[in-house]
Amino acid sequence: FIEFPFVLVGNTLLWKKFAKFLLSDAFDVYVVDLVICINIVLSAIETFSNNQIQLWKFYELIFVVLFVIESILKLAAHRFRFRSYLSSAKNKFDFAITAISVIVELIVLRPDDGFDDASITRIILLFRVARLLRVLGM
Repeated sequence: FIEFPFVLVGNTLLWKKFAKFLLSDAFDVYVVDLVICINIVLSAIETFSNNQIQLWKFYELIFVVLFVIESILKLAAHRFRFRSYLSSAKNKFDFAITAISVIVELIVLRPDDGFDDASITRIILLFRVARLLRVLGM
């Protein structure tokens, strides 16, 4: 059995309140959905902008990192019980989108392996649309 730091503080009143907030609809609406909306707005600006691509790739990486942190925090709130975490359809969806986004980011950050920018851009746009569907509750 592995002791995770979050499990060790899981008995404090502060952690219990924070975990309750992480699992609440308020966290999803006011934090996660807001981050998704900001990501979508920046994606729209990127689509219609001729600015440097490296800057937009950096922004996308920041959002992927934020979604990974969100998944880890929610998993910690479930006391690292993966089945409990995945019992929510929204968590399943978020985890799948986050995991695939991490894989796409790893492909983008790797040296040229035969993936052209057009195919990677289509994949990233597909996940942005999926995130938008999450915000819209579809």
